[in-house]
Amino acid sequence: MNTETILWIAAPVFGAAGIVALLNFFYKRCPSDRVLVIYSMTSRSQSFRCIHGKPAFVWPVIQHHQFLDLTPIPLKVNLEGVRDKNSIDVDLFSTLTVGISTTPGVVENAAERLLGVKLGEVQELAANIIYDRMRAAISSMDILAMEDDRDSLIEKIVEYVVLGLTKVGLRLINVNISDVQFRTT
Repeated sequence: MNTETILWIAAPVFGAAGIVALLNFFYKRCPSDRVLVIYSMTSRSQSFRCIHGKPAFVWPVIQHHQFLDLTPIPLKVNLEGVRDKNSIDVDLFSTLTVGISTTPGVVENAAERLLGVKLGEVQELAANIIYDRMRAAISSMDILAMEDDRDSLIEKIVEYVVLGLTKVGLRLINVNISDVQFRTT
């Protein structure tokens, strides 16, 4: 075999291998515990695209990508001296678990507001929202409803807290109330 024949055979082989390697470089896999956010030039109507659990092509130079972590975030929420509907002070000790939502419409809020934000800042933001919304939930109930039916208290907390969290792209995973105490002054 002469050199020219070897070149005619090797060139397409190396060319195909190069194209496969290049496409593999552009091909990003998104694991199930993350959301892939592709931003910059995605389409005329959007500045970013969110992908969960599927692969996608990210074109260098015109597109960039980052991941949002879906790991659950536990938060201890201890409210003291919150007034109920009848102006009785309530102390509530609870643990709530939140995480980035994968629900269409809500995950875009997370991409807009939480992309590039550190875990500690996300925890602080979620805690502030939860404190505020739990105060509102407790103030809308009376002491008898909280004392007699813990499930209705949890339902009310979920109802109020979910509204605040979805605005920033978070979802409420779990509510665990460890203790509710009442103080009369």
